[in-house]
Amino acid sequence: MFTGLIEDVGKITSIIARGDVTVVEIGDTFIASELKRGSSVAVSGACLTVVEVVSSNRFKVEIMEETRNRTTLSKARIGLRVNLERALPVQGRFDGHIVTGHVDTLGEVVDIVDKGRTREIFIKVPSEWVKYIVEKGSVSVDGVSLTVISVEGDTFSVGLIPTTLADTTIGSVRKGDRVNIECDILAKYIAKLISSDNKSPPSDEGSYGLSLERLRELGW
Repeated sequence: MFTGLIEDVGKITSIIARGDVTVVEIGDTFIASELKRGSSVAVSGACLTVVEVVSSNRFKVEIMEETRNRTTLSKARIGLRVNLERALPVQGRFDGHIVTGHVDTLGEVVDIVDKGRTREIFIKVPSEWVKYIVEKGSVSVDGVSLTVISVEGDTFSVGLIPTTLADTTIGSVRKGDRVNIECDILAKYIAKLISSDNKSPPSDEGSYGLSLERLRELGW
């Protein structure tokens, strides 16, 4: 699990295709010295497994077809800067929001509004994912935990403070760029629970699933 608080920005230094697996080397990052084989690391929001620590500032991860299909890593190239976050330790302080590193979909940056030292970015997502994005809720964009400012149709906006602009790759996105989107995991579970086609194991009463009315009875 991650929090969406980026620790470092690394750079892709090597890409090697090995059948249906692509090995990507990421360098120019201090977190490599604190990783080991098998460690989980979020790379621009995608949870990947470290397969080799090359040096104190370089490590390698493997990318399978599902990851390529779901994320911007399908367009990975040497020199590309990526946001990096190590998995949250059990005793760690939780400062962002729950981020699994399992990217839901790709969004497209459709507008950018500069507001002095801050910036508001408007991102369009496939319509089926809009229901999981709510005003003042949380969303992960390229692995960065951000607060939703507004939602209109299939487009939502997020605000970027100077620190986010300086310390992550979000500050360099442009109109037309694609970004990795992970919706709030709690919203996805709640939507599943109240879905009319959700089939859960029968309770003692012989009912299936949790209706909206039942959730209200339970105090939700």
